[in-house]
Amino acid sequence: MNPKEKAIRRMSEKFSEKSVPWWMGGDYLQVHLQKKDAWHTLEVHVRAEDRDKADRILTRLGMRQEDGTHLSFHFDGTDVDLVADLPALSDAELTLDTVTVQGAPVPLLNLPA
Repeated sequence: MNPKEKAIRRMSEKFSEKSVPWWMGGDYLQVHLQKKDAWHTLEVHVRAEDRDKADRILTRLGMRQEDGTHLSFHFDGTDVDLVADLPALSDAELTLDTVTVQGAPVPLLNLPA
């Protein structure tokens, strides 16, 4: 089992259990859009009001590091950055596409221009 895919599946399950909307962006999204060949760090986006819930979920999954306002985590051999700055758009407006990773849905971030 690919450890990075395991990390994605676990995040998806935990965010779903706690009813926290989230979206994948960064390198992972760029690979999906065929703008990059590989991804290394996962960038998870949530709304500002869900930041603390997302922080608790990710902290339970693995090691937490904070550098000022930047939160990062490490679990299942994967680095995860938490970004809580989404604009006030609906879930549908924020979702570009949803992919499935090890049976878990992963919403991809769409930031309209």
